[in-house]
Amino acid sequence: MIKRNIPSILKTKLPLAALGACMLMLGWSCANQVPPTGGPRDEDPPEVVSTQPAHESLNFSGREVTVIFNEFVRPATYGKEIFISPLPLTRPKIIMVNKKLRIKFNEALRPNTTYVITLTGVKDQNESNEMEESFSLAFSTGDVLDSMRVQGKVYDKVIGQPLEDITVMLFDADSVPGNDFFKIRPAYISKTNASGEFSFQNLRNTAFKIYGVKDVDQSNTYSQPTELIAISRDPGVYFDDSTSMATDTLYAFLPDDAPPVVLGYNWINDSVLIGRFNEGILPERLFLTISDTLGEASRGISAFTYLGGNDNELVVLSPRKQASFSDLSFVSVSDSLGNATDSVMRLIPQRTKELEDILIKKPAYREETGLFEFFFPGILSDADTARVFLSDTFSSPPDTTGLDSLSIDSLLAERPFVPGISLKVEHFKVSIIPRKPPQPEVPYYLNLAGSLFGTPDTTYRYQLQWPDPEDFGTLQGVLRMPPDYRGAVVLMLGKEKGPAERMVYDTTYHFRRLKAGKYRVRVILDTDSNRAWTPGALEPYRLPEKIYLHPGEISIRANWEFEDFEIVVDLEQAKMAATTEEAEEETPGNSSGNKRGGGGRGRP
Repeated sequence: MIKRNIPSILKTKLPLAALGACMLMLGWSCANQVPPTGGPRDEDPPEVVSTQPAHESLNFSGREVTVIFNEFVRPATYGKEIFISPLPLTRPKIIMVNKKLRIKFNEALRPNTTYVITLTGVKDQNESNEMEESFSLAFSTGDVLDSMRVQGKVYDKVIGQPLEDITVMLFDADSVPGNDFFKIRPAYISKTNASGEFSFQNLRNTAFKIYGVKDVDQSNTYSQPTELIAISRDPGVYFDDSTSMATDTLYAFLPDDAPPVVLGYNWINDSVLIGRFNEGILPERLFLTISDTLGEASRGISAFTYLGGNDNELVVLSPRKQASFSDLSFVSVSDSLGNATDSVMRLIPQRTKELEDILIKKPAYREETGLFEFFFPGILSDADTARVFLSDTFSSPPDTTGLDSLSIDSLLAERPFVPGISLKVEHFKVSIIPRKPPQPEVPYYLNLAGSLFGTPDTTYRYQLQWPDPEDFGTLQGVLRMPPDYRGAVVLMLGKEKGPAERMVYDTTYHFRRLKAGKYRVRVILDTDSNRAWTPGALEPYRLPEKIYLHPGEISIRANWEFEDFEIVVDLEQAKMAATTEEAEEETPGNSSGNKRGGGGRGRP
């Protein structure tokens, strides 16, 4: 007979009610499990608790530096969160394990040298809390610790915003010839924080040169044309006997030292072609030659721009026909900053495109003058027999409109065209000038019929329609400069968003035919008197010209005259722009035009 061992608890007879209560409580507990709430979210940034060697240690001879944090931190990157000055010859090895950061140098440290290791932006492992302040560890391989310091800020744009993440570099002054620091290793390196601030500590007591760069590729130098450069008024940094601290302010800009680039060309007839550049070129700095492909029979040729100004299309009068292979040499073609190209473009025979697409610029209405203008690709000559007609109906043939017509080659000055309208030819620009207000909303048609620039007889027809004067407003006033300012000025007026639309080069202004909307005013302190904003440069060394941004918007209403508007320039508020685009377009203020330094009166 087999006996089973029965637990004693089962041998005990429990009341059925008690047993049921126990089972009920057990079931309730299983169905309502609640996870532990835990503590509050960790918002404390990581902190350094110890280092090896200790801060300000002397006679350090090792090749490894250790930094211990109070919590686990994320891996840090040399050149991004870890900076070492003086700059090692090779990249050190970075090892991050739990709370310990190890920096292993691949070469022996320099004798009798003070090193500074800076940690910035290090984050903890779990919550990504970032170090509130940069941490610097200084030690010396000799028995002296250097103690000089340099600090400052980097600004950009017209509104003077501090610029973050700029690599600021100190060079031994005698190591940089002129200001060509591009291929030279810096002696010390730092980086700006969110407030645009940088600092160097434990420096040698010697002269330095300081530059900054938006180091996109982390090469510790300026290496790409899209990288900003930051410079100060004087690149030199010096310490005197009375202080161990030097302060400096750097201004960032995008250098423009690239010459114009030829994008292509098109023949418009057998002896005239148009070359296109990537930027505007100066007509007074043109020198071109043309030859065969062997470089023989070379001769200088004439060239000019459509607009007679800073235009990116160059009209070339070629003595060699388009059916021949030729080399066109741009011996000297410069942009507005004087950057010159010296390149050769091979011309090959090609089929001429439709002349209507490239021969004549479509007439455009100029609000600042109230005129229509159009352009020819060259100065008119006796061979151009085309005649100009203006008709008020599209259906009537030009020879039956009853309107006067004039030969183009006879338009050497302003001539009557139709009653109330004149034509004026200035080289390759033709202006259509109304001598009395044209009837708005009524279209006219400009017709050119005959031979132009060696083309066969043809007819060009364009519609002209003058806008209603009551759709525009007027702004008039004066510019008040400080009495101690003696330089030239350029006053620019533009819409709330967009480039400058009007410019004057005086302290009085009268802007007519302004479209209704909100405008802003910028004033260039034109120290070189070239009637344009001049960017910064290293050779010759110069800071960007300052621009004053008037702190308010000016509201222009249709059929309204805004008179006696005074713009008071505060030189302390004038800032330096980084690029030409920033000089022409910046974020405006939010106040109205008749507040803060401006006052005026409007009348319908």
